[in-house]
Amino acid sequence: MPIQISISNAIKGQVMASGGNLLLDLYPNAALAYSLRRLSSSFSGSPIRVRRSSDNAEQDIPFDGSGDLDTANLLSFVGSNDGFICDWYDQSGNSNNAFANSAANQAKIVSSGVVETDNTNGKPTSVWASDKYDLTNNVLTTIEYYNIVKIRRPNRSTNNIITIAASTTSPRILTWSPNGSGNAYVSNMDSQVSFGSSVLQSGYILDTYRQADGEMFLFRNNTQQGGTPNTTNVGSTLNRFGSRGALFTTGEYQECILWNDNTYNDRAAIYDDLDTYYQ
Repeated sequence: MPIQISISNAIKGQVMASGGNLLLDLYPNAALAYSLRRLSSSFSGSPIRVRRSSDNAEQDIPFDGSGDLDTANLLSFVGSNDGFICDWYDQSGNSNNAFANSAANQAKIVSSGVVETDNTNGKPTSVWASDKYDLTNNVLTTIEYYNIVKIRRPNRSTNNIITIAASTTSPRILTWSPNGSGNAYVSNMDSQVSFGSSVLQSGYILDTYRQADGEMFLFRNNTQQGGTPNTTNVGSTLNRFGSRGALFTTGEYQECILWNDNTYNDRAAIYDDLDTYYQ
């Protein structure tokens, strides 16, 4: 396994001198980044666009002064109705937004005038019920990648959790799917691999890393799952967030970031950032 080395103090100092100390300021070059919090000081847009159920009007929902989702603005727009996320705006700087033009495919963010929140950390969350988002631009993964997500799985036997994938059955970065009486983690580039199984249901940080030699690593709440399976050294074209083929995510998402390079060397610090914010 690669040695975990945090970004050098010199590089951190240069980034801090430029005025940014958010996650993507310290660990830049993400391929895409979706979140309900601000991840980059250079990102000046809103994290999401929301549709309200009363008249299907849409509006961008900004961050508040603390860099969190502006829930006051959100509720002012949605009112006592339901609110759904039309678009997740990419904070990586690549403008690779995730969009769901069909109302049937949009995750919920407000229910009857109440913001959906994670039942552990109390922060806003998106609630998925067989929803899916297409990417504005395809992502061509290189031989290496690092993906980290904050999710909640409410049902251990029926709920799929899918990160970045293709609209066909494969490839995909990570799928956590029902497998008989348990659940299987699978991930692939050229061929499917498995990280073992788990029947747990709760809130998790999942991170997946693929090395240049094809070895893959999966961590759930900072604990490695399974072994180090190997896939063929090829890249893949991905065009979807939250689904693959006929499988769709049913659960909750708060954040999903994909780096298309060897960011694993900074894994410990990146994990700590998510763990601290979403604790």
